[in-house]
Amino acid sequence: DTLQVLGTCHTEQGRLEDAFQHLQESLNVRRTFTPSDKVGIAATFHEVAKCLTYQGKYSDGEHMYHQSLEMYMTCYSDDHMYIAITRGCLAECLILQSKAREGEALLRRALAVSSQSSDNFVKSLDAARLALSLQM
Repeated sequence: DTLQVLGTCHTEQGRLEDAFQHLQESLNVRRTFTPSDKVGIAATFHEVAKCLTYQGKYSDGEHMYHQSLEMYMTCYSDDHMYIAITRGCLAECLILQSKAREGEALLRRALAVSSQSSDNFVKSLDAARLALSLQM
């Protein structure tokens, strides 16, 4: 989806208000026109959560990561890479909110899947591990 790609690019560029606007629009389009595309909707939730977290809106980001995780879990097994990546990102978000114990538990679950890793997977878990180490 073009809006999601544009939003993701804007997030990476630090243009967070533009990113959020495009990602919200993408989410609305997906929910309206392709409600059965749960993986696509979950991916958009994930990108919205990332954007919110980058903005320092950790509670909102946490909520969106939970939405993404719940939707991914209806499509994939518990050890799927997308679920592990989302758990890792959610862990980082929780740790940034001083919820280290809860974040650590999610991070451990995500790390258990790390043998099937991709670059994004490793990057998200490294960020969560760093945030956890800074909290301790």
